[in-house]
Amino acid sequence: MYGRLTGRRLPFLNKAPEEGLKVSTLCGGRNGLYLEGSICGIPCLMLVDTGANVTLVRTDLAQKLKG
Repeated sequence: MYGRLTGRRLPFLNKAPEEGLKVSTLCGGRNGLYLEGSICGIPCLMLVDTGANVTLVRTDLAQKLKG
């Protein structure tokens, strides 16, 4: 489902993700594989986890995304 942050629906994100993937930096030295990316234009590191059932976002990043 699209456009959800901590259980709340975000209408401005209620759209399908863009196709394609753009990787600017890939880092494997932090006990995992990370990508530099952004959410709503806010830069962040993203852990690549293909087996996750839940996506977690740090509290400070969630507060920035609420804007």
